[in-house]
Amino acid sequence: MVAPQWVKDGLARLVGGSGEHVIESPINYSTDLLLTQIGNQVDTIGRSPRRLQIVHAGALIALCNALLQTNPETRKVYLARAYGHGIEGDHADAFFDLDLYRKSGPLDGPYYNTQSAIFYLSGDYTGAIKSANTLIGRNPDSANGYLLRAIALNALLKFVDAMGDVEEALKLWPMDHFALSVRSGTHIGLGQFDKALHDLEALMRDKPTFAQARVAYDNRAHVMNATGKMNAAIRLSESLLVLDPENLGANVNLGESYRLIQYSHTAQNYYQRVLQFFHNLPEKTRQQEDYINAITAERGLRLLGKRISSYIEDAAIRKGIIPVEITSFKLNA
Repeated sequence: MVAPQWVKDGLARLVGGSGEHVIESPINYSTDLLLTQIGNQVDTIGRSPRRLQIVHAGALIALCNALLQTNPETRKVYLARAYGHGIEGDHADAFFDLDLYRKSGPLDGPYYNTQSAIFYLSGDYTGAIKSANTLIGRNPDSANGYLLRAIALNALLKFVDAMGDVEEALKLWPMDHFALSVRSGTHIGLGQFDKALHDLEALMRDKPTFAQARVAYDNRAHVMNATGKMNAAIRLSESLLVLDPENLGANVNLGESYRLIQYSHTAQNYYQRVLQFFHNLPEKTRQQEDYINAITAERGLRLLGKRISSYIEDAAIRKGIIPVEITSFKLNA
């Protein structure tokens, strides 16, 4: 994968997981309870399989609306609601909430964290970088800023620059799970598979969250395929499917594994599952990595001799969802 599988776990933390930046001094029990529920809901989005993330985003927005009716002065709830809209793919609403926050008081680190994350979710990776630049400029010790910028740089295939930012983040947050997962994806982008595996093994030894474990399984399987260890890749991807049956990364890795060991019919089934799950995703919620997985499946089917168009790849490039340079990136092993 160009970037770790579904980075929402990390983005959730950066924009307020566990209520980190949503919670202000509670006025009453009702406000306190809603704030706790909002923080928990943000965390839940990152931990959930893809098909449930939109459901939890809707619940997050409803909780934010309820709190704003109870206590309109809790301005940072606008940031949590913006994140929920971003997950749902309603980017105009997300930016509207950011604007409400901007107009209601001074700008701060959480604002630029959230702004960068929303730019990323909307596919505006240059915008995400600019917001992260502002965050780093305000606070050169912002590990959040370096990681947000690294994620966006990975999406633009600027892996060398991304690696510099991840290393800066790890100086500030040594052995941080999210930073390790981002660095593993960056190593994969650079073709440094041994280094990627080292990060992934370190991540798994340290009891990662469910979402980070998904990243580790997915990226390890990708590395195994790239280094000719298809049976190991199959075991990893099958383990991930037990946790998340509709995970695009696991299904595409299985397609690649079985194609490489010449189990063509099985490979075809997994590639077709990828395309089915991709088309089941609401279009406005599809992210760059979803397109990359679907494009890999399209290409895999063609490598198996199936007559299939490059419709998804052509559309993704035309819409600017992926850089045209992706055509030279090693999507298929």
